[in-house]
Amino acid sequence: MRKVVTPSSVTGATEPLNLCASNPLGWGSAMAGEAAKSVSVRSNAVTAGRIIFTLPEDGWLCSLLNEPRHDQILLWHMMSIEEARLDDWLAQIETDIYEAAIVPEKWTTVLDGLAARVGSAGGVLFGVSTAATSWMASPGIYEAMSAFVADGWAANNTRMATGISRNLHLLPRFVTEADYFSPAELAADPTYRGFFYPRGFGVSAGTVAFLPHDDMLCFSFERRADLGPFSAESLGLLDAVRPHLLRASLITARLGMEQIRTAIETLTAVGLPAVAVSQTGRVLEANALFAAAGEVWTTRGHDQIVLQNTTADAMLTDALAALGQAHVTRSIPIRQGAGQALTGVVQVIPLRRLALDIFGNMAAILVLSAPGSGARASAPALLLSLFDLTPAELEIARHVAAGRTVSAIAVLKQRSVATVRNQLQSVMQKTGSSRQADLIILLRSLPGGG
Repeated sequence: MRKVVTPSSVTGATEPLNLCASNPLGWGSAMAGEAAKSVSVRSNAVTAGRIIFTLPEDGWLCSLLNEPRHDQILLWHMMSIEEARLDDWLAQIETDIYEAAIVPEKWTTVLDGLAARVGSAGGVLFGVSTAATSWMASPGIYEAMSAFVADGWAANNTRMATGISRNLHLLPRFVTEADYFSPAELAADPTYRGFFYPRGFGVSAGTVAFLPHDDMLCFSFERRADLGPFSAESLGLLDAVRPHLLRASLITARLGMEQIRTAIETLTAVGLPAVAVSQTGRVLEANALFAAAGEVWTTRGHDQIVLQNTTADAMLTDALAALGQAHVTRSIPIRQGAGQALTGVVQVIPLRRLALDIFGNMAAILVLSAPGSGARASAPALLLSLFDLTPAELEIARHVAAGRTVSAIAVLKQRSVATVRNQLQSVMQKTGSSRQADLIILLRSLPGGG
């Protein structure tokens, strides 16, 4: 790392200085030989007591330092230009990592930057307990990761299972195939033979971050097999940024949890029982009204939500399993028995934002409302707290939920079609909706949303 001592003054430096001769720190002769150049150092080149020379012909970056002792001694601190660039890169990637902690959508930029530096095709991060649904990847391996999930490999990830069984997730560094498997085990592993090798992959470096609710987040970088294993230098770089990755992912998770708590408090304020759950139905956050509605739902094993009505419970299981799909029933009727009057509705509100489903393992908020409960006023506040919509975006969302087209909204609000379309695109991005139809379904699933 660069360390510069600012001198109080530099005087008398008007004659050429030879770097080999000015080597009071005792660097090795090989380094001195590489830097055997004469450079003119003149007093009028001094700015704030510091001179930096870039010598492209020999590749050394030299800083002229002055350290007052019995007499003034000029110290030459030499480092390669590559080391200086690495310094700058580390500073930039740290900045990017902590920016991603606040803006989770920027994690793909971090993954892409790290992957390029260490010679990887790309990087991916995913929740260990939700690998089949919650993940993000840099462009270089996005298509491969999509296939990994869609074809069922993520749900039966032998690499992850082996790593956890051998406690590799507890190691404070990035681990590779050499940690997971013996050569014979690797050659026989079904995930590598069936998925990685046919696609030209099979070399990885991964580490695990521990999140609230005993969840884990995996960072993995995938390298082309024909390039061979990651170098010691590349693994060293990944290990150097690892503490920042872990801290930033924890920040993202906690921010996501605070966002959920705000949404649940909003529902509490209008008298609605609510609970945040994982895709498997594990209770993560709940308000006091949730516990008071024991006739509708309860928990099994202290943390698994169960609806008392078996038909409704089966519908809830299906709704949670199909959160990423469109045209799925997310309003579950509650009746005391078959053919009896409706006593309530459990509305399943999917949480598609990256900070919530990946980092917090939060898949949905369940809201219990009674017929005619008058809780319609909660929808706007819930939209604001869940998705960070601006007032203008909230207005667009409400018109879309009412079935109005972009052109109709533009005429009604006296805005240009382009402005309305841009605001609609922002709403869709914030809510994780890929199509306008998905957005309408989501908005109408909110209490009072339709």
